[in-house]
Amino acid sequence: MTFFEHLAELRKRIINSLYAIGIGAFVGVYIAPKVIKFINEPMLKALREAHFEDKLYYNHPAGALNLVITLGVYIGLVLASPIVLYQLWLFVAPALYKHERSAVTGFLLSTVFLFLAGIAFGYFVTLPYVLKFLVGFQQFGGTVAPLLSINEYFDLILMILLGLGLVFELPILIFFLSLFNIVTPKFLW
Repeated sequence: MTFFEHLAELRKRIINSLYAIGIGAFVGVYIAPKVIKFINEPMLKALREAHFEDKLYYNHPAGALNLVITLGVYIGLVLASPIVLYQLWLFVAPALYKHERSAVTGFLLSTVFLFLAGIAFGYFVTLPYVLKFLVGFQQFGGTVAPLLSINEYFDLILMILLGLGLVFELPILIFFLSLFNIVTPKFLW
């Protein structure tokens, strides 16, 4: 392919990816209220266990709408990510040898699996303990009660879940660092 044919192919792949993200965001905004209920459950449980009112508040007139749209876009990115990765694969695959294609496929599958495992570990294992500690931390003798903003809560959730998703990617990073002899098994041991 010529340079301009490569640019035309890249443009086609980017447009297809943007369509997928747009459709995913539309679906994400539709299902966002159900996802909000699911994500709120660990915090509401932690509030009940600490004997506080189990409610989250928004402190801006458009706070709830902003939350639904933001969460919908995030859900849309997650839903569209297989299509975006496939479009990237269609652009890159013709330049790879057969053995390189199989290595990249294994790499992508293990990366996605590890990232999702990190998010699941964060939600089901880590998050209940973190929230219980943060809500139950009553240093002021019971004279101070939490007034939790749902937007700040979702920022905390995003930070914890994405952080643990990235931490679970460390085996992939170590693998590539060992390929380039930056780290050795002896050093890791």
